[in-house]
Amino acid sequence: MKKNEIFKPLSKEELAYFCTQLTLIMKSGINLNDGLVMMMDDTKDPLSASLISKISASINDQKQLYVSLKETHAFPDYLISMIKIGEASGHLESVLEGLSSHYMQEANLRTSIKNAIMHPMLLLLLMAAVVSVLLIKILPIFKDVFVQISSQLSNASSTAIQFATQAGVIVLIIIGVILLLILAMFVMSFSTKGKSILIKIFSKAFYFRGLTEKISVARFSSAMSLMLSSGFDNNEALALGKNVATNPRIKAKIIACEEKLNNNESFAKAITESNLFPPIYSQMIRISYKSGMLDDVWKQIADKYDNEVNDSLDNLVSFIEPLLVGVLTVVIGVILISVLLPLMGIMSSIG
Repeated sequence: MKKNEIFKPLSKEELAYFCTQLTLIMKSGINLNDGLVMMMDDTKDPLSASLISKISASINDQKQLYVSLKETHAFPDYLISMIKIGEASGHLESVLEGLSSHYMQEANLRTSIKNAIMHPMLLLLLMAAVVSVLLIKILPIFKDVFVQISSQLSNASSTAIQFATQAGVIVLIIIGVILLLILAMFVMSFSTKGKSILIKIFSKAFYFRGLTEKISVARFSSAMSLMLSSGFDNNEALALGKNVATNPRIKAKIIACEEKLNNNESFAKAITESNLFPPIYSQMIRISYKSGMLDDVWKQIADKYDNEVNDSLDNLVSFIEPLLVGVLTVVIGVILISVLLPLMGIMSSIG
């Protein structure tokens, strides 16, 4: 293993699994380094084994866990910051357990978004395949039939075939542009700058604006629940939690809330006046703040927003799929009718 080896960032699923494993190690009372050695022996992936080996070597050098993780460049800043404070406050076990739940939610959200994109993409590919078959295979057959029936192609028949061909080509161009845009967004999502651009675009788009806001609020609420249950105070939780909110509008509201707290306003009042949540959620936070159950309420809010995000994605898919099927049916119908009508006219004149 190279001393300065840098690893690729872990996925949300891998982060959740890693935190779960560390939580189990700590709960069982096993020494952290011994547990890492066990994890390394159990893994079959050479890259994962190398990553764990590097972390274990750093721990052997008397480095703290957050430092060992940071040196690999495979873990996000949020996780490293949480583990750093967890180690300093003596709440590392609860922090790791909360991080496991947090990244599992993130993984589930990512899967829902992937499914919402993949299904329409498959329908678009199917549409492109059907239209291509019509243009390449079916229309030439009709053209040969016209030529054989009437010694030369009539103007009406020629116009019909030309119209059907143009309609098919236009549909293929539109599908190609859509697929290229989706591919470009997929490539951009792998870079920090690309992600930032995509977030700005979707934060202003008509339907996706509300969806991205719900995703940011769900992430922020989940982070708040995790940090408050790990012993953070409200100011510390807000200062760190605002970094997980990607939507600019939601992040601005969280910053406004943080400023109110710094001006000695109560936490409940700051949350209410920032308009971060609907009145019913703000009321829940105010009551829980007085009863000392704030972390539980943040968890409930995160779950509610997660459910709303999943429902929104399901509604989007349930709207797009029938729409694409309808468009495909209309396109095929137009192409076939445009060549069948002249053919029927020719057959009638012959009869």
